[in-house]
Amino acid sequence: MRNSHSHIASGFQEGFTLIELVTVILLLGIMGAFGGELILQSFRSVRMASDLAVLYEEGKLAMVRMEKEIHHAIPNAIDVQTIVVPGDAISFGKIDTDAQQGVFGQYEEVMSTDVITDPTAIPSNGSILSIYNTSWADFDNGTTNKLYKVIPPSAGNSMTLAPNVPAAGHSPNRRYYVSEDTAVQFRVSDGVLERRTAPLDTSGAIIVLGVFGNPQPLASNISQTDSIIPYFRYEAGVTSRNAVVIINFTINNPGSTISLPFSKEVQVRNVP
Repeated sequence: MRNSHSHIASGFQEGFTLIELVTVILLLGIMGAFGGELILQSFRSVRMASDLAVLYEEGKLAMVRMEKEIHHAIPNAIDVQTIVVPGDAISFGKIDTDAQQGVFGQYEEVMSTDVITDPTAIPSNGSILSIYNTSWADFDNGTTNKLYKVIPPSAGNSMTLAPNVPAAGHSPNRRYYVSEDTAVQFRVSDGVLERRTAPLDTSGAIIVLGVFGNPQPLASNISQTDSIIPYFRYEAGVTSRNAVVIINFTINNPGSTISLPFSKEVQVRNVP
């Protein structure tokens, strides 16, 4: 009997007490809580990185599109407007980079008030030329703008223009730009960055710019980077530097506090 009792007592000594079990459970619970928080934080970090990557790609694509087109704006044919907030739209005439002679041409002497010659190339009939554009009004004004259409009997290196180019309307450098038949506008409307176009009507005696429409979204959830910084700002060119368009906007992730600012200075040709 003594041996039996001794064996039983020894068995009890090899187990765990209630206090030890409770302590272990508490420690496991604490470790589990910390481990769960670490895992949750890791998932949050991955999600935030993914959201930032999406915002970056969307903003980058919009910025590249705007930069490419603004860079080919006709010199001085740029206007920044305030529609809802300061500088939330920019409109510009665009050089036809697909034109036969390239982005611009240079004519020689003025043969008459409506005929000019280019010794190297000639835009096709129906092309729109911008000559000595010095302001947005020279592009947008429907009565005294400096836009001309190439019409028959243009032949060889001679271009017949309509309307006539006034004597004071010729470029000092004898330079002309071939304009696309639509102007472009980038505008932020209700948090959406859009690209709009307006046709140039060449059916009358004067080429007239139409109304901007046909919005195409480039990016959504757009806001100002700072309430005093406009989306678009234009600094006209001077002799020491080209004209510059400055773009500032912030793109946001809806439902969270994640946002990403974008800023860019775009150089524009300066010689009309």
